[in-house]
Amino acid sequence: MAHGADGSPAEESVGSGRVTAPGNPPASQREKLGRRLEVLATKLTNTNERLAEDWPKEGEQEEQVANFWRNGLEEVKNGVVSCQRLERKCRAVIQGDKGQPLPYVARKQLDEAMRQFRTAIRLARRDTLAAIHALEGRQRPTTRSDLYDRAVDQLAELSERCAGLATQMCGEKGLPPARPPVTPEAGGPH
Repeated sequence: MAHGADGSPAEESVGSGRVTAPGNPPASQREKLGRRLEVLATKLTNTNERLAEDWPKEGEQEEQVANFWRNGLEEVKNGVVSCQRLERKCRAVIQGDKGQPLPYVARKQLDEAMRQFRTAIRLARRDTLAAIHALEGRQRPTTRSDLYDRAVDQLAELSERCAGLATQMCGEKGLPPARPPVTPEAGGPH
């Protein structure tokens, strides 16, 4: 018999070759994607904050500033593409999930989170493409700057939608632990 990481006896899944500790079933595909969404949400937030705070160097020529914007938009585009890939994987897992069926309310919440995520992806893609087009055309620098800022801001929206969908994908495991109510006996306010 195999032992788990904590030294306790582990069960071997028949035919899979995997070993799992009792009481710790393997994470479902949905939960794994939920964790990947959490990681992506953090990455998008960090990229958004960095790009929103970065400035081109003073005195740079217009082409150098355009390169600054172009590099930032490439990062935004990469974030949008990452979201598109995960959204497709989430959709496939949800549609093909043969595990425990979700209760009606949980399924509706998951469907709504997916809808909001898809909408955020479309808007981010639209704003990123508009900013890229503005750099390639003869737009005024203020227009370019406004479109760049709008595209960067979409990363914050994508991050929020990623985090929301991650919570839905992980189910109750994705929710923060509930705090017990404060009672007068526990020293709370009277």
